[in-house]
Amino acid sequence: MLNGFSRLPLHHVAIGAYFAAGILLSAPLSAQSPEASGSTQPSPSVQGDSTGQTDNNQSAAERPPFPVRIVEDPKKAEDAERREQRAEQREADDLIAQQRAAAAAERAADAAESQRVAAWWQTALTALGTLGLLYTLALTRRSVKEAGRSADAALAALQAAERTAERQLRAYIGILDISVSHVATGRSPRVAINLKNFGQTPAHRLGAKTEIEVMPTHAPVFAVGPLDDNHRQSIGPGATFNVTAETDKALTEAQASDLNSGSANLYCFGFVEYTDAFGHTRYTRFRHEIGDAGILSRRSMPLSAAGNDAN
Repeated sequence: MLNGFSRLPLHHVAIGAYFAAGILLSAPLSAQSPEASGSTQPSPSVQGDSTGQTDNNQSAAERPPFPVRIVEDPKKAEDAERREQRAEQREADDLIAQQRAAAAAERAADAAESQRVAAWWQTALTALGTLGLLYTLALTRRSVKEAGRSADAALAALQAAERTAERQLRAYIGILDISVSHVATGRSPRVAINLKNFGQTPAHRLGAKTEIEVMPTHAPVFAVGPLDDNHRQSIGPGATFNVTAETDKALTEAQASDLNSGSANLYCFGFVEYTDAFGHTRYTRFRHEIGDAGILSRRSMPLSAAGNDAN
């Protein structure tokens, strides 16, 4: 046989030696027990079925002929560690954020409860304030009404006082006395009237108009002409002034007979107009008459039953 090997080429011999060395090196690895390799896997049962033996043989066949040691790249390990740290930091931040959100929600709930209670009290106080305002308005309205009635009463009292003062202080023009003369046949009867201001203030723009006539007693007509504005005057309190008038024609015998028999009367009538100190226009109308036996000897003229008034 040596002679046979010697006749083989050298490279064939080298290849064969390589495979022989590989077989020799793989035999000690397959013969190591699990305890020697540090594995904690249990040993296969001796009584296992043929399938288990086939799997073990297949696993042994798939093992590499040389020991393999995986060495991790330090940079990748550092990157992985940083990623893991960042993930853990994110989880911690998320947990903190969730805790803060929960605390904020709790505080918001407490604040909402406080606001609800405050709103309830505010509503109650507003209702009480509204009731108080309504009561105040009712009292104010009553006071205003009372004040209005008081003001009306005060105004009425003031107006009454003004009217009273005006009545007490205003001018009053009236006839102080009246006399008649020349009542005789063939003469014109004449009347003299003495007017006086009986008030306490002056009478301004005073004018007077009077007439004297003989008229039947059953149908007298009293017509007085207009005043002459050019002869108006003012008189003070207590002052007097005189007005005279006479008939247009002399007294006839028939008229004198009628006067003595009472079928006719001698009438004196007229009016006085003036303005008082308060700016009001005032007047005084008067009527006097005489017509019975003995009229020719009389000098006074009594007041008539009608035709006398003033404002």
